[in-house]
Amino acid sequence: MRKPILLVALIIATSLSVFGQKTDKQSSKISKADQEIKALAVEFVNAVVKKDAVALERLLTDDFIDVSPGSPISSRAEFIDEYKNPPANAVKHDSAEIVAGSAKIRFYDDTALITARWAWRGTANGQAFSAVLVTTLVGAKKNGRWQVMATHSTFVPKTTANSSN
Repeated sequence: MRKPILLVALIIATSLSVFGQKTDKQSSKISKADQEIKALAVEFVNAVVKKDAVALERLLTDDFIDVSPGSPISSRAEFIDEYKNPPANAVKHDSAEIVAGSAKIRFYDDTALITARWAWRGTANGQAFSAVLVTTLVGAKKNGRWQVMATHSTFVPKTTANSSN
């Protein structure tokens, strides 16, 4: 379940823009970078959904890492291998419905940070599920093009109406 959850969060994050007023030069630079990082996130999501290991090899930095719930930290090679050779017990998703919570994109020179909180609902192996996650994607511009440097997702604990917290 870990990879599709992360990717759906990225799709949501790519659909939102959170930039304030800037000078024309700043706006142009941010606008171009904003478009490029959104395109990268969409391409990354599509590669994961389609299990396109060739695209992932192009999109991920050499030092890429992924941190997902219930899984060890994955290196670039381990992450890509999950799509080339999925384990026999891998969760197979029938459908998923995404409801956006919030998303922000921030730029720091040649680094971009996308954060999002979102809910995921659907079925996995015929069983209904729902989860709220917080996801972060770090993009890095290397040799003139954006690549995914790191991804991290974590579950937000479910609370009940009777909870005093």
